[in-house]
Amino acid sequence: MRSLRSLLGDQQAHSYRGPLVLGIRDVSRDLQFRSSYTVVEHAPEESIELEIERHALEQIEKLQAAARDGDFTELFRLLGTSEAQRAIEGEGDPGPEYTSVENTVVEAVLKADATGYMVKHPFVNKQLQRLLAKWAYWVCTSGGFLMPGFTLADDGYLFLDQGEIFWGSDWIPPERTIASLTGREGLLVRYPVRMKEDLLPFTNLTARETVELLGEQLRKNGCQATEGRLLDLVDQQLSLKGTLILHSETAKKNGGDYDFDQVCVVEGGEEGARD
Repeated sequence: MRSLRSLLGDQQAHSYRGPLVLGIRDVSRDLQFRSSYTVVEHAPEESIELEIERHALEQIEKLQAAARDGDFTELFRLLGTSEAQRAIEGEGDPGPEYTSVENTVVEAVLKADATGYMVKHPFVNKQLQRLLAKWAYWVCTSGGFLMPGFTLADDGYLFLDQGEIFWGSDWIPPERTIASLTGREGLLVRYPVRMKEDLLPFTNLTARETVELLGEQLRKNGCQATEGRLLDLVDQQLSLKGTLILHSETAKKNGGDYDFDQVCVVEGGEEGARD
């Protein structure tokens, strides 16, 4: 109890004894967000012409080829309904008029049909047309690209070193992030996108930069942790699967906090497309 009070400062600490049921609402995992028109409308004209439009045309050609060749495995992959690969939709997309069971039945029937006749069945054809219409709307209004998604998390750390507790947060620069991304720079997107300011530019920290910044922060607090210990902290507390670490003041700029908010990013230097 004494150690709890020292950590909480002036806040009151209370202890309770009794049965406890622990529930897990969700877990961080690898996600993908579907692009939306509210993201594309803020893109520069050059990006729309050279990246977004080009990618949309490529996806249309792939879909046409899959339909022409009767490759329904590839067709449903492009439509984004195959298995558990469905991406999270942003706002503005029309709601589906079919159930996931119908999607599964249509997909299973067409993949299993070696004759190619079942695509003409009224029920199957109707559901397939709905899928294609929704996909066409998405591609025409949003570019048809996917963005890597993450669970928003803070940069807090807590560990014991030589009998002393060290903890802290908000130590990374406000414009930096820690996430598993291929690019160094990009835009952070949190739906709903209301204005251009909701697309926050960021620079992703490398593992080396993260260790150096964390070591500097700890040395200010009198901790002389070894580089191996710092690498362990970064790996086990700051580089968790499916999370994006952000400074709390930066998260507030677009209404974010840490109650398991989901965000996505548009990586710089590429169109952000994920085939």
